[in-house]
Amino acid sequence: MYHNRGDLYTVLYPFDDMDAEKLRPAIIFDTKDNHSLVIKLTSHEERHNDSGDVSIIHWKEAGLSSPSVARCSDFVPLHHDKIKKFLGTLRPEDMTNVLEKIYRDK
Repeated sequence: MYHNRGDLYTVLYPFDDMDAEKLRPAIIFDTKDNHSLVIKLTSHEERHNDSGDVSIIHWKEAGLSSPSVARCSDFVPLHHDKIKKFLGTLRPEDMTNVLEKIYRDK
């Protein structure tokens, strides 16, 4: 299965200790073979002291149920069996903001 950059899915995202998972929305960043690199989304407000956060402007149009923030500093590779339900696709403006944040902070 191939996932497109900018698509949003609910995924089983690992907690920091990697012993547990939480079903949450995420952005597909890249896909190779049976894995996709995903960016965590949260409904918590943007952390101003964390340069890795980007507010999703068109969250409703992307299929999200509430205002959301992409934690661009928090992404992991997931096997495709951890990627569950398709939600929608980021609008170009939001995808550009996410990509700019990722590449600017490298």
